[in-house]
Amino acid sequence: MKRSVIILSVIVFSLIHTLLFNSVISADKPRPKIGLALSGGGAKGMAHIGVLKVLEEAGVPIDFISGTSMGGILGGLYAIGYDAKRIERIATSQDWDILLSDNIVLQNLSMEEKEEAGKYIGSFPFTNFKIELPKGLVSGHNIQMLLSRLCWPIHYVEDFNDFPIPFRCVAADIETGEAVVLKSGYLPDALRASMSIPSAFTPVELDGRLLVDGGVVHNFPVEDLIDMGADIIIGVDVGDLLFKRDELNSLVEIFSQTMNFNVVPDTKRQQKLCDILIKPDISDFDIMSFDKTEALIKQGELAARLVLDRLEALADSTKLETGGIRFIPTTDIESLYLADIKINGLQKVSPELVWGKLGIKKGIWLSPEKVERAIDRLYGSKFFERVTYKFLPVPGGTNLIIDVKEQHPSVFRLGMRYGSDLKSALLLNTTFRNLVTHGSKISLDLILGDNPSLEMSFFAYITRNPGLGISLDWNLGDMQVYRYDEDVLTGDYKYEYQEMELNVMNVNSNSFSFELGAHYHHARIQKIVGLDYPGAKDMGFFGIHGKVNVNTLDRVSFPRRGMSLYADLHTYRKQYTSSPDIDMFNDPCNLLIAGIRTVRELGSKFALDGSVNFGFADGENIHPTFYVYLGGQNSRHAKMIPFIGMDYLQLAGKSAGAIQLSARYEMWKDRYFIFKSNVGDYGNDLNDLISGGSKFYGFGLSFAVNSLIGPIEYSVMWNSRRNIQHTYFNLGYMF
Repeated sequence: MKRSVIILSVIVFSLIHTLLFNSVISADKPRPKIGLALSGGGAKGMAHIGVLKVLEEAGVPIDFISGTSMGGILGGLYAIGYDAKRIERIATSQDWDILLSDNIVLQNLSMEEKEEAGKYIGSFPFTNFKIELPKGLVSGHNIQMLLSRLCWPIHYVEDFNDFPIPFRCVAADIETGEAVVLKSGYLPDALRASMSIPSAFTPVELDGRLLVDGGVVHNFPVEDLIDMGADIIIGVDVGDLLFKRDELNSLVEIFSQTMNFNVVPDTKRQQKLCDILIKPDISDFDIMSFDKTEALIKQGELAARLVLDRLEALADSTKLETGGIRFIPTTDIESLYLADIKINGLQKVSPELVWGKLGIKKGIWLSPEKVERAIDRLYGSKFFERVTYKFLPVPGGTNLIIDVKEQHPSVFRLGMRYGSDLKSALLLNTTFRNLVTHGSKISLDLILGDNPSLEMSFFAYITRNPGLGISLDWNLGDMQVYRYDEDVLTGDYKYEYQEMELNVMNVNSNSFSFELGAHYHHARIQKIVGLDYPGAKDMGFFGIHGKVNVNTLDRVSFPRRGMSLYADLHTYRKQYTSSPDIDMFNDPCNLLIAGIRTVRELGSKFALDGSVNFGFADGENIHPTFYVYLGGQNSRHAKMIPFIGMDYLQLAGKSAGAIQLSARYEMWKDRYFIFKSNVGDYGNDLNDLISGGSKFYGFGLSFAVNSLIGPIEYSVMWNSRRNIQHTYFNLGYMF
């Protein structure tokens, strides 16, 4: 009995000792580390923001973050210090159509490039006269600029373990098909690589590897958190399972299905590694539902609240206070002292061209926003496929490091259009850069259709520092021109023309240019139908001219703000004619064409668009080639002034002018209702415009869509000269 009591006492003592010892150990044992895995899913990844909001509300501390694609972008921002509310503001304030394209604001496009903006719907590199497909539809310039701006405070941090929350993002090596876990380097480049959807975005080259969206091989990076040291894992999966046959109803579903063939098995394996798995209901959304960002965030919140009790229990078990935002990035930097500027990647483009386009120099204070606009101007020169930057702090200031990838030296471009005025047209273009000299450009345009033409232009800078350039333009074509008498169509004729211009241009600014040059114009009337037309069949004119152009509009189609101004003064002299009765057109001609346009936003939906255009030809006996024309919705030449309610080129005289005012309302995104009005006059001299004795009016109502292939517009119009309805339809960009 005594022996039994002793044994029992020893057992009890041992148990008490063990419990006390273990309690001491557990008291000293560090809390478990919590990892957060965010999957890829395109726009569906916006649901991650809602989950982050609930995690902060529950007070769950995050020690590690991993992400792929959109999960990588949002996770990366959270890792460097952005809280959920700030990320939400960023996501909901973006114009995603612009952000996911390469369309920079028109103000940042070089003046010599603005005439070509909005003409082409496709661009393809070619070598040895063989057209190649691009590596991606979009180079990702705008998303790269946003990521660089959001990451300003950590540009110098190369080890992702040194972020406030250690971070990993996943990309895929397009050559080997392997998942690549990015844990160091320049964060914006890593995030850009992780979201490079194959074919949609161009791949990103990092450390000798060509990287694309990690979602094609490893869309839900949970095991990467285990490798980082996470003890407890919260996983948020917004990826798709494989669709059933009756669900494959669109290009988006087909594309997602092909992306998910090899990913779904890996995702299921990763889900089993999660301690808490959150699956938002996103069945009503797809990878391009960026216009539904707020709804997706809400779905993320709802899914996280389904496990809120578990999240709160996890927070309680860690016995840590919420603590709020861990780190607030200093994104409101007022100015930086640029100690030095370094440019990497130049091959054929001269450094002087880069300095000229940047418009900034070292040794001065600049705001980061001005630096970013300089980067956009450099990209807007069209000599580069990719332009990225980063700030690196150095003693006494900051170094600006710019990395460029030069544009393919030769590209083929395509445009198309149909309009009630000029009918159908197909535009084929080839452009060669740096072929003659650094900063040179040769462009060939072939327009096929009812009004065919062939145009060639050459431009090159004639100084080492861009600002002064020389251009040579040559074009020939023919067009159907209609003749009206008192608003009645009386005939039409085929007008053939050939023009040559040699100009010296001052292009120091992206919003202003001035040029002086010589001009040769050859005109020929090939045939006349229903019209007794006096004059020569062939005529040639030589002249000199000066042009001023100002353009601060924010975009080509349906601009929201800015202004444009042009003034074009020509002096012509007759050179030769093939007809003996040309004496009636023997006088010299001075031609002035000018106009101004201004656009102002009135809130987020309304915009007013006003313009004044006029032209005046000075000379007693001048050829109708130099008359100013009124009519139509668009203009192919400065002498052709649009007028709502009239047919194309309906009225012609030595002087003509019009004042137009449009009120535009955006009913839905890129869908507009437009009320247009104008007043105009024409005559035989400038006094006819000034006196205004025969003013007439026009009105129109239009429904328009800003589509991927250009503006689509249908208009119903009237004018005070004839009480009949006039309709107009246009599809595609004007060229």
